[in-house]
Formats: sequence, C-alpha cells, structure tokens
Amino acid sequence: MCRREEGARSPASRKLGCRCDGCLLYVGQKMPVINIEDLTEKDKLKMEVDQLKKEVTLERMLVSKCCEEVRDYVEERSGEDPLVKGIPEDKNPFKELKGGCVVS
Repeated sequence: MCRREEGARSPASRKLGCRCDGCLLYVGQKMPVINIEDLTEKDKLKMEVDQLKKEVTLERMLVSKCCEEVRDYVEERSGEDPLVKGIPEDKNPFKELKGGCVVS
C-alpha cells in the first residue's frame, strides 16, 4: 500500500492506484524486476510461502478431463475452421491467377 496519507491523494489516483515513488504498484505498467540475489534468505522464503499460498487456492483439474474438453471444443468448431475445411476458391486471396503473363 502507498506510504502517502489517504487524504493527500486525489479521487482519480485512488481509483487508478498510486504513482508515487514509494509505491511499487503502477497501474498499466510492468511490475518491477526483483533481483533474487539481492534478497535476504528470509525475504526469499517469504516470497516462496506467498507463492505457495496463491497456488493452493487454484482449482485443479485432471489432465484427462482437460484433454476431453479441449478435444470436444476443437471438434465442435472444426466445421468453421479454414485450416480443416479449406477456403472457398472465390474467397481465396492467394489463388493462382489464370492466364498470367509470360515474359520472355
């Protein structure tokens, strides 16, 4: 959270997130790069625990179930797929032109 007092920020900056020097969360920008070698062992372990806490809340699915869903999804849409069905000759922008010019 920002180190500045809540009242000192405008409503727009509260809505978009703080952009002060003390705040690491910049809306619409990349997260800061952290050099792991510069962190203490305690900080490294804290980051690992935080990551594990995030991962434990993720919903897990069996790979076999996911594969079935992907296969069904692909099969449902294969009729619309130009790579499977092909492109009609009248709509193909890359078709060969008939009666082309020959330069000798």
